Amino acid sequence: MPFFSSFTGSFAGGRRRPRGVGGGGGSAPVFVGDVAVFAGGTQGAGYGTVQNTVDYTSISTPANATDLGDLSRAAYLNTSMGDGSRGLTTGYNYLSNSSTEINYWSYSTPGNAVGYFGAQVSKLYAVGGFGDGTYAIWGGGAVSGNPASNIQYVTVQTISSATQIGNLSVTLTYLTGCCDGIWGLFAGGTRPGVDNAIRTNIEYMTTATLSATSTWGDLSVGRTSAEAICDGVRGIFAGGGTDGQGTQTDLIDYVTVQTQGTAQSFGNLTTASSGYMGATDGTTGVFANEDVAGATSFIDQISTTTGGTATDYGYGLSVHRRAGAASSGA
Repeated sequence: MPFFSSFTGSFAGGRRRPRGVGGGGGSAPVFVGDVAVFAGGTQGAGYGTVQNTVDYTSISTPANATDLGDLSRAAYLNTSMGDGSRGLTTGYNYLSNSSTEINYWSYSTPGNAVGYFGAQVSKLYAVGGFGDGTYAIWGGGAVSGNPASNIQYVTVQTISSATQIGNLSVTLTYLTGCCDGIWGLFAGGTRPGVDNAIRTNIEYMTTATLSATSTWGDLSVGRTSAEAICDGVRGIFAGGGTDGQGTQTDLIDYVTVQTQGTAQSFGNLTTASSGYMGATDGTTGVFANEDVAGATSFIDQISTTTGGTATDYGYGLSVHRRAGAASSGA
């Protein structure tokens, strides 16, 4: 069973670089924006009814999400990454049948605009991933229930299949990821069938060089299927499962990506759950999910710089669901 419910930039050397920093009053990084896109997910208890919906909303101007199009197949346990202009989703599962497909969309042209981008190196789901303004990178996940260590990437503006660039330090699934434009973090997760431990570990890589991962530090609490966002300075980790037996948390903790160590307390979500779908515009973070009864959706919002308890965004998704993927752009 799943462990859920449990940019206007400058170029240097051909790479798009963050235009500033998202925390402490700086401008948002180039790879995020006001348009939050939510892709796939499942509805109801257990595996539920898997969805192909892709919808979007404005982070700064709350409103109900609007349909953007459909994935090439219904999917959940996926991840989403982008460069601020184009978004991707990959690494997903449909009733235990994983897929190699990568889908994409443009944040600036809503409509029936979801297309086929390419294929993963292998059929993985429950991966952790992030974008840095040029690359979309994802790692770990599972194949037929077995945890994997592969790290794959694509150049977001070049439609193609993925290339493997290395491995995590261990096989790992139900992890999460985020990036400040320089370092990408992989955090949490578990190793079903290996040791079943719920991990606190955070690994990092330098995205510009597609480097091997190294030890970064730890989450304050180990968990699976947490959601992560980054405002350009802080990596923020929200919710998740804490024991593999259905216990879930409302905890939000954070790190300063360029300062290695242990995550600190940020605040709390309105509801203890895993399977949140999160995005940020560099100032505000939003986390969408389905209520416990599986009857409606809700979206929490936070200020990425101040911490505290999340508040109600006031609106929901066009189709209620959980355990899909989200990212943002403009």
